[in-house]
Amino acid sequence: MIETERLVLRKLKESDLDYIYAWDSDEEVTRFVTFPVHKSKKDTEKILDFWLSKYKAPDTIRFAIEIKESSEVMGMIDVIGITSEGYPEIGYASAKKYWGKGYMTEACKAMVNHMFEIGYRKILIKAMIENIGSNKVIEKTGFSFIKKEKVYLEKSDKNVTLNVYEINKA
Repeated sequence: MIETERLVLRKLKESDLDYIYAWDSDEEVTRFVTFPVHKSKKDTEKILDFWLSKYKAPDTIRFAIEIKESSEVMGMIDVIGITSEGYPEIGYASAKKYWGKGYMTEACKAMVNHMFEIGYRKILIKAMIENIGSNKVIEKTGFSFIKKEKVYLEKSDKNVTLNVYEINKA
């Protein structure tokens, strides 16, 4: 568990289902992520069960982002992969009603600090170039732009351009 001024980053729980469904079923939220919008709670249950099973591996880093004041889960942040060089790539998503309030920047900074504390020296993150909000969060967190990358996005059957960023431990 990680605490910030306004947030608690903690492991996901089965009781987070409704929160996750709320943002993963929102087409505006899922517009810029790699997975398709959830059409039913069954979709969310399936992925949540998968994520919870991954906690059996000690290297799984996946957090619900809970607002201290209300105990609401506003989003999640996790390591979505490790590069061939051994650098983690993080990703996040949040409910639309929490956009523009600084929560995700606060969560990203906490995640970066955590990743550095556990021994990583470099962290990567990517965002579609059209995702203005995420690109701003990433820059406010302290990441530096390194390149553009074209990738095929299966859910939309098209190529997209991502901004690739990195942050290095000082």
